Amino acid sequence: MKCLKPLLVLCVVCFVIGFFAAVWFWLQGVGSRVYALRTPSEGDVRGETVLTPREGGLSAPELTTGTGVAATQLPGEWLCFRGEARDNIAHASETLTHNWSEAGNRPHVLWSVPLGEGHAGAAVWAGRVYLIDYDESQSADAVRCLSLADGSEIWCWRYPQHIANNHGRTRTVPAIATLSAAPSKMSPANGANGTDRADDAEGSDGGNTKSDEDGKNSTTESETRVVTLDPKGVLFCHNAITGELRWSCNLVERFQTVVPGWYVGQCPLIDADRVIVAPGGPDASFAALSLVDGSELWRSANPSKFPMSHSSIVPMTSHPGAEVADSATVDANAANMSEDKVTPRKMYVWCGEGGVLAVDAGTGALLWETSLWKVGTATVASPLQISERELFFSGGYKSGAMLLRLTGANLPDGSAADSVTPEEVYRLKFRDFEAEQHTPIFYRGYVYGERKQDPQFVCLDPRTGKKCWESGRANRIGNGYGPFMLIDDVFYLLDDKTGELVMVSATPEKYIELGRCEVIPDCVNAWGPMALAGNRLILRDERRLFCVELH
Repeated sequence: MKCLKPLLVLCVVCFVIGFFAAVWFWLQGVGSRVYALRTPSEGDVRGETVLTPREGGLSAPELTTGTGVAATQLPGEWLCFRGEARDNIAHASETLTHNWSEAGNRPHVLWSVPLGEGHAGAAVWAGRVYLIDYDESQSADAVRCLSLADGSEIWCWRYPQHIANNHGRTRTVPAIATLSAAPSKMSPANGANGTDRADDAEGSDGGNTKSDEDGKNSTTESETRVVTLDPKGVLFCHNAITGELRWSCNLVERFQTVVPGWYVGQCPLIDADRVIVAPGGPDASFAALSLVDGSELWRSANPSKFPMSHSSIVPMTSHPGAEVADSATVDANAANMSEDKVTPRKMYVWCGEGGVLAVDAGTGALLWETSLWKVGTATVASPLQISERELFFSGGYKSGAMLLRLTGANLPDGSAADSVTPEEVYRLKFRDFEAEQHTPIFYRGYVYGERKQDPQFVCLDPRTGKKCWESGRANRIGNGYGPFMLIDDVFYLLDDKTGELVMVSATPEKYIELGRCEVIPDCVNAWGPMALAGNRLILRDERRLFCVELH
């Protein structure tokens, strides 16, 4: 018995230690539940080739036409991610009421369309709504064109590709542009320029001709094209009216892109007749492709090997004399450039995983790079230009925010890139501000955005980094993942949990909520970016697209 007592005591001690250890690990799991669930699954997004049929699914690309008709009589367009100015600021076609107390003034749903699980946002042009989708029944990615009038399908181009659900499948917004001039010569589909082209079952003419409203007999001088970037890093360019495929480019094959966890979230940028992307390849941080045929125009160095992130490219015009804006916008600052007699330089800025790069917009030459700003786990929000030499960065996963200033020469004459030095001005803790999902909006000298930690809408003074206000815990906006947009001096925010549309006055004085109205019933994860055409707001949750009329 004497020998058993120490053994019994040891067992009790081990049990107690094991019990409290189990409780501790369980509590740790509870505290990081969302983080753990959002961790990418290994092997979900790599090592597969586009256009790979899956048993029981679509066997080849196909273009189908529906009964939908373009609502060309409806005003407004939203041509790309965050709009043409990339600032997420829009203007309605009519004066909107800011009083939703009366039923007749409240926003209401005009139509809705079921979607595959995802978060891809829409672009709008000429009464048509464009978005990428996933057809789960066919194991096929899809580029869809719907009528702005009623959501009926005008055309759909599907191609076989297996995409496992990893917190949704789609995340990007199409870009739409009209060719500025007819090309003198088209590059071959698989010629020396290395252009990848998908099998086009519908017999695309390669871009030598353009379809008019009836889909026939016009020239490329006015052909409008829609460019999409799919979940596994393949660019597709289609005739925006007929859906005919013009060209494609596999970033993984051409630039050795490594597809990020949760699939590609970067939205393509069209600048004139060039498609600008950030492949994040070993020797290609950025690349410019011809909108005409997909041929490569230039690629930029990637000395630090920053891989592709979910962040999208932002055009920036740099200017050495500009200070942080106080009561004027970036455009107003730009008006002073002629007085300083300094030629500004246009650059593209992009957040890779691990740092930030900027390249000359004309040549792709690397201008500067820095690892001062980097986000753990996933970089999503894009850079936000505050003045002609300042950028505001923000991110989730406890990254907080930072203001970066470019010092030194501004390279107006093409001088050496090392004459510009990026410097940190200040840094904010994540408890003050962290934009995990959506890029903030800079308006009249102030930054507005959603904070993921203790989810609230926040207004910051970018000159100091100090908060002007936050919405307060009584006015939380979902989980902090919902989209928002500024429309004519008023913010419209979508609660990603409740499906409520929230109106907030765009003033730095204090948080003023103007109204709330449910627009997405039984809402689940409404994370996709908004689009506005006229007074029609395009929204989505995980499995539905909605067109909401604002009054």
